[in-house]
Amino acid sequence: GQIISSGLEKVVTGNATIYIYDGDDSTVEPVIAFPCNVGEDGVAVDFKGLSVGNYMIIVDFDSADGYYAGQATTYATVKQAKSSVVIKPIEQVAYGNNVTIEYTVLNATTIKINVATEDLKPVCYITFDANVSEYDGSLVLPNLAAGEYFVVVENDGNDNYTFSSTSIEFTVNKAETTMQTEITPDIKVGDE
Repeated sequence: GQIISSGLEKVVTGNATIYIYDGDDSTVEPVIAFPCNVGEDGVAVDFKGLSVGNYMIIVDFDSADGYYAGQATTYATVKQAKSSVVIKPIEQVAYGNNVTIEYTVLNATTIKINVATEDLKPVCYITFDANVSEYDGSLVLPNLAAGEYFVVVENDGNDNYTFSSTSIEFTVNKAETTMQTEITPDIKVGDE
């Protein structure tokens, strides 16, 4: 938030209006015009939803307690918020069992999931728009051949959120072979 105080030796209370302009041109309509009451401790105002960019902030204070009206100007920059991707550890499974990839994306925009073999042959590629602050997802892959695999989960980012990605490897083990052998006790040479 932006703290507004009088800067005078005596505590001044009264009314103020906070104007937020996109860029540094105060001749255009403000993005926000917010009337507020300034108390003994000033006022703290938290503006949410501003896009990435530079803003000029003007505070107009009405005259009060024998003081003239005043105006103060400052500048602020809103930067991209960070996004992050986490893939939970993937259990090793045997051939014939499903592989489950569980992941969390913070400040999700467009999520891309790429699964490939260790020699980078594509197995699965998915992309979708999430556009939420936290996305918990899972991808189930059936019938993968035995071998080593590589997974990359990416969050594309946009004007408001940064790009992020992470990767993990997992193994599909060969399945155990089950055999039964039956021996006839009285086999003679030449018998089939």
